Amino acid sequence: MDEQRLKKVLSNILDIPETEINEQSSMKSISNWDSLKHIQLMTAIEEEFEVTLSLEDMIAMTNYPTILTTVSAFEK
Repeated sequence: MDEQRLKKVLSNILDIPETEINEQSSMKSISNWDSLKHIQLMTAIEEEFEVTLSLEDMIAMTNYPTILTTVSAFEK
C-alpha cells in the first residue's frame, strides 16, 4: 500500500498538508471534512486506486485508519 499516495489524495481534497494526516485524522478532527468533501474524497480514492467502494465502505471511511485499512484490502 502506497500510503503517500493516499495521504496526497486526502491532502488535495481536504486542503491540508500531508504532514497533518495521521492516525487521529477524522471527520471530527478536520474542520473542513464535511459531507460534500467526504463524497469528493471517496470519488478521488476510487479514481486514484482504481477501486469501487461499497456504500457501507464509504459510510465507514470517516477516519484515516479506516480509509487506509479499506483501501489496503483491495490490494490483496
